[in-house]
Amino acid sequence: MNTLFATLLDYFDSIEVEGSNIFQINLINIIIFTIGLIYILGSAF
Repeated sequence: MNTLFATLLDYFDSIEVEGSNIFQINLINIIIFTIGLIYILGSAF
């Protein structure tokens, strides 16, 4: 569980934001982060 969270954080840190792509990248980040949270919360119970 902690490994997945660390992997998600590393993934976010590795993303480089470039100009007009910022909204698309943020959308992808939100989707991945939400899926990650659901997976983490789901595995906790």
